[in-house]
Amino acid sequence: LFSMFGLHFLAASCLVSVALACQEYELEYAVISGEVTPLLVQVCTNNQTITYHMPASDNFEEVTTFEDYELGYGASRVTSQEACYVRLLSKSLDVQISYLKQHQNNPMTVDGDA
Repeated sequence: LFSMFGLHFLAASCLVSVALACQEYELEYAVISGEVTPLLVQVCTNNQTITYHMPASDNFEEVTTFEDYELGYGASRVTSQEACYVRLLSKSLDVQISYLKQHQNNPMTVDGDA
C-alpha cells in the first residue's frame, strides 16, 4: 500500500516540477490591415528549450519551431511545405527569454525581428 502511494506521489511530483519549469508567453504580430496573429511560446528552463507555434491565418503559414539551447540548434517545421529548416542558435536562452518578456504585450509588425 505504501509503495503505491509513494509511486503516485513521485509521479505527481514529477508532473508538478515539469509544469513549474515551463513558462508560457504569447507574442502578437500585427499586419497592415490591423489583424493580430498570436505566436504561442513555451519556455522550459529545466531542459533549456523554447517551442513556438504560429497558427495558420490569412497572413501566416502554420509554423512550429523548436529551439534546444543545450545543443545550440533550432528547427522550424512549415506544415504547408512539408519541410523542416534547421539552424544554429546565435543567442543564449537568457537573451531569448528577455526578448520574449520585452515583447509579450506589444504587437510586433510582420517585418520585425522575431
